[in-house]
Amino acid sequence: MSSNHQTLALLLDAVLQSWGSQPRLQYCNTADHPTKSGIGGMLCAAMGIHKGSPQESEFLQAFSDFRMITVAVGGQNANTLIDFQVARGGIKSERDDKGGLVYNKNAVLSHRFYLANQKFGVFLVGPQNWLTKLKSALENPVWGFWYGRKCCIPSCPPVIGIFDNTKDAWLEFCKKQPIDCSGQHRTIDPSASYPISDDINITNQESSFQNIQMDVPVSFGKQGSSSEGRVKTYRTVYLRNGNLLDCQRDCPPHQSPCQS
Repeated sequence: MSSNHQTLALLLDAVLQSWGSQPRLQYCNTADHPTKSGIGGMLCAAMGIHKGSPQESEFLQAFSDFRMITVAVGGQNANTLIDFQVARGGIKSERDDKGGLVYNKNAVLSHRFYLANQKFGVFLVGPQNWLTKLKSALENPVWGFWYGRKCCIPSCPPVIGIFDNTKDAWLEFCKKQPIDCSGQHRTIDPSASYPISDDINITNQESSFQNIQMDVPVSFGKQGSSSEGRVKTYRTVYLRNGNLLDCQRDCPPHQSPCQS
């Protein structure tokens, strides 16, 4: 990253979150971590950027070069819920005699997955001028935003601050003690280990250890959202004291950071 890049730290805390990554027909899943496309859409809403507008194109092009690190800090309280919803069967391709839309009369049962009681630290690494705009927008949003779906309302303001590097951002994030479902403040220990998702470019030699997702938003316009492929790591990687640990590389045999 360039020397003029800084880190915007966010706390995503909500009763429910849902970050769709690979929806299949009636199964609307959620990823284990926030997706880059989901965060991009949230930021567009906060800035009041219209879908398909030149401003959207400008921002998403810049956002594609941001590095995004997400850290799951929900602990043992976090779990996955499945909701069953019935919806009208959608619009058929043909039209009626008057040119109107024809709806499928058969109802469709959909399975929708949610992360319950999960909390994330999201660290966006990018140019300082963009981070300042995003911080201001999230503190005074033009439109409401949510964490994946409209029912996933934030439990608290998300902005922690802008920092010179991710390590400083992580240590300050840990001082922001979220309130758990019992109403008690819960301390985040910076020396403990937490699973992360890190949006990075990797070499061909490393590609066998990664998952490749279509997760760089290109447009949220009326013709449907579109994304490009983006490599995101899902290896056994943890964050401790602001440092990334690869279990295969950094840990002694039979000793994982999550066991200490």
